[in-house]
Amino acid sequence: MIQNSINHTDISYQLMQKNTLDFNTDTFDIITFAGSLFYAKYQEILNETIRVSKPNCKIIVYDFEVLMEDVFKALGVCKDSFLASDYNHETNFTGLKTDALQLLEQTQKSVEFEISISDLAHLLLSAKNDYSSIAAAYKYSDLYNEVVQQLKKQLNTGVYFLKANTYLTAYSVLK
Repeated sequence: MIQNSINHTDISYQLMQKNTLDFNTDTFDIITFAGSLFYAKYQEILNETIRVSKPNCKIIVYDFEVLMEDVFKALGVCKDSFLASDYNHETNFTGLKTDALQLLEQTQKSVEFEISISDLAHLLLSAKNDYSSIAAAYKYSDLYNEVVQQLKKQLNTGVYFLKANTYLTAYSVLK
């Protein structure tokens, strides 16, 4: 991800090891966990996050889930991933020692957004498991263009409206 990041004079990217954040105490005004807390929900990470937070720092935990089951069904692609998964988009700091946090907001919203058929094809082919499922159903050398054509045919449109569930939990650090 760092190799693919955009260079900007006001942004630095760092790879952290283990449960230690290599920043001074009381450094940040805002910290976000964007679709990552499920993988990093440990007391040590929370303690380090609080340590590097300034007083009243906002910690925002958010994630989203794009609902594409209908698209896969329209393509005639069987997906095992529609079965229950242990991944939890709603993960927050519940269950950890949160005495130094004040819960500000916890929301879940469903949203709908417009996406072009070509962007929808890119989205469908962007995850390894989804790509494999589609490739097994459509054995063409130019899979992307075949998926675009099938989407246009099955959905009978040049644009599509996808639904997604969004999840947000916001905290303020008490120091």
